[in-house]
Amino acid sequence: MPKPVLIEHAGKLSLAAVVVSGFVAVIGLADLTTQSLGLGGWAYWMVIGGVLAFLFGLYQFATHLRDLRDFNALMAEESKANFVRSLDDVEYLAWKLPSECEERLLEKKKQFGVK
Repeated sequence: MPKPVLIEHAGKLSLAAVVVSGFVAVIGLADLTTQSLGLGGWAYWMVIGGVLAFLFGLYQFATHLRDLRDFNALMAEESKANFVRSLDDVEYLAWKLPSECEERLLEKKKQFGVK
């Protein structure tokens, strides 16, 4: 069963959210300071919504990078005993990350002979 798009492309989508929401916040701020775009009261909402979406996207991107870093660190383990000990953590991270991580985990489990 394929993973949802939000999991499969989490890094790209969160980075796109950061860029787009930052752009929206800057446009709203520019209109607040110069009144040149004619957005009126909507400029306040653009700034508030843009900043909130920017922070949320930044948090999502940082969380994705942290999970990916932790997964790679656990997958770099060369000892079978240590790998089996941390297997629950690795499987949970593989579940949260794109399907290529699950494929890497299956290969590593096959390499160590773990079910």
